[in-house]
Amino acid sequence: MSDPAENLVGRRVLVVEDEFLIAIEIERCLREAGAEVAGPVPDARRALALVEDGPLDAAVLDVNLRGEAVYAVADRLRERGVPYLFATGEMEIADRPDYRSRPKLEKPILDAELLRALGDLLPGRLRACSTGIDGSSSGDLAHPPKPPQDEVEEGISAGNTGSIRSN
Repeated sequence: MSDPAENLVGRRVLVVEDEFLIAIEIERCLREAGAEVAGPVPDARRALALVEDGPLDAAVLDVNLRGEAVYAVADRLRERGVPYLFATGEMEIADRPDYRSRPKLEKPILDAELLRALGDLLPGRLRACSTGIDGSSSGDLAHPPKPPQDEVEEGISAGNTGSIRSN
């Protein structure tokens, strides 16, 4: 099985999700891929505190947090230059073009979809999780674009030849 992107290990990813079971499954997937998870948190107030608490590499945001929109968090992440995606059951994203143009995953989310979407936000490769958020197998994943040549040379000099790891 191919990995969808390279190296989430050590990346700090904020998870904002108000549905407990979905939140713990997203957290599990990201931890299996080697990420440090900030959260998960169920509301914008706590999410904003984590945004201010320390550096973040990416974020996964549910749009509707028990009737509260997550857009204040999205705005603060954008101000800080942190890439984010929406993971939501909401069919519509706010009318602002910057929200509509953000990557969006519709629930239920498979691990492979989440990792592929994060791979598009972050440079490098991610290890695939063993099961989907819905309990299904992650299956074969699409090949991402090749990293820039300097990243390839750094990986080789560090002893990483790009071999496929299994879970």
